[in-house]
Amino acid sequence: SMQRKLRTASQSLVRDLRTHGLRLVLAESCTGGLLAALLTEVPGVSAFFCGSQVVYREDTKRRWAGVRGTTLAKRTAVSAEVADELVRGVLRKTPEATLAASVTGYLGPTGEKVGRVYVATIRRGETKAQVHELDLRLRGRGGRTDEANRR
Repeated sequence: SMQRKLRTASQSLVRDLRTHGLRLVLAESCTGGLLAALLTEVPGVSAFFCGSQVVYREDTKRRWAGVRGTTLAKRTAVSAEVADELVRGVLRKTPEATLAASVTGYLGPTGEKVGRVYVATIRRGETKAQVHELDLRLRGRGGRTDEANRR
């Protein structure tokens, strides 16, 4: 099941954090805290997981994570640039974290950007974040995108 896969992925991530001695902080937009919820189900995770900012709205992205209003206006929240600014912002606000990840995107129900998600990661001391664009429409099962596809 999807739940089992997510649980396995969470356990695997925590194992990797432990192996590499990393402490992770998250900035979550479209996932709404789901990643934090999954990670905190893993026993002993508090040694490796600092927390998560759920920055769902644009104003929150600006005020909590320091995303620039100009970036939001030019690129929208569903962009690599916003994922990049989010990940840098949350790392800056969390001195004990050695690794940060952000996720921003649009899960529907309708519109041209449905299923487009950007994930960014950066390690402390790195100057450049890695940003990945995902198209979750290809997954096809579950989530709000499916409801839109069935209409």
